[in-house]
Amino acid sequence: RIFKYKKIEILVDYVFVCAGGSTLPLLKNFNKFISKKYFELPIDGTWLICEEKKKILKHNLKVYSETIKNNPPMSIPHLDMRNIFKEKKIFFGPFAGLTF
Repeated sequence: RIFKYKKIEILVDYVFVCAGGSTLPLLKNFNKFISKKYFELPIDGTWLICEEKKKILKHNLKVYSETIKNNPPMSIPHLDMRNIFKEKKIFFGPFAGLTF
């Protein structure tokens, strides 16, 4: 399947930068008048990282908790073992990150 993207122009008073998922409905429920003037953009996820070798040796894991109905497992913080440049690390996240 090939998707064609068209250039569109969106005029708004403010841009609400958030992590997706349920954040736009949260904004809309917060104040219906204000949300009509906002536009949502997704942002990155940041992680807490454990590099302590003793702890890493004890844990070979990937742990997810329950999600809100119809949301993917990655939408909530979870524990995850990763190999970065051939070194094992334990990640906890993601948490919404924002850069200006």
